[in-house]
Amino acid sequence: MKQLIIATLLSALSGGCMASSLRLPSAAELSGQWVLSGAEQRCDIRLNTDVLDGTTWRLAGDSACLQTLLPEAPVGWRPTPDGLTLTQADGSAVAFFSRNRDHYEHKLADGSVRTLKKKA
Repeated sequence: MKQLIIATLLSALSGGCMASSLRLPSAAELSGQWVLSGAEQRCDIRLNTDVLDGTTWRLAGDSACLQTLLPEAPVGWRPTPDGLTLTQADGSAVAFFSRNRDHYEHKLADGSVRTLKKKA
């Protein structure tokens, strides 16, 4: 009887964990026109579905504008279960944006926030 109770509890607990795991969005779901913004600057970018390298897709945008908002201008992107990462050509991260309802946010070392929002 004790073993049955333990097995039932373990099953219930693991099922709850599985149900709460985050889903990885597809590139097609996130592709399109986006706006990256800071306090006084906005840049239009496009998340494309053509593969840059493995699981990284191509990003198009004005490099000079992007460099005013981020440490360097990204050229790629990839979805994560809890956000979106903008990357260099080799796939290394430039900035991770965490999901926050209808937009994504990245906090820089100086405390300023960058927002990434898909155009309607």
